[in-house]
Amino acid sequence: MNPETQESGGSELESDFNWDEYLEENGVLAVPHHAFKHVDRSLQTGLAPGMSLEVCVHSEPDQPYWVATIITTCGQLLLLRYEGYHDDRRADFWCDIRNSDLHPLGWSRQHRQPMRPPEGE
Repeated sequence: MNPETQESGGSELESDFNWDEYLEENGVLAVPHHAFKHVDRSLQTGLAPGMSLEVCVHSEPDQPYWVATIITTCGQLLLLRYEGYHDDRRADFWCDIRNSDLHPLGWSRQHRQPMRPPEGE
């Protein structure tokens, strides 16, 4: 066993892995950052937990918009909670920023789209 590894629950974990040394020892190059455009875009969205935005309520027939708060982010995915649900996590939902109908606050008013909270369960 490599002296830099530790035994933990039957699996080995690297304690001091050095990526640059690994690349040099194996004679390989790292893939350039621009090859991961989907990651770059998701990390540069400026969206963060606690921020609010308007989201289309696709479960309603006329697809109104309502305010949602970002609970957490995971790359390009956002976990959202509709305004008015407070600490109730039952209606939290994930959406992909690349293909979701998300807009800044005030968008629906500017575009004359209906604003209405989703029907509760």
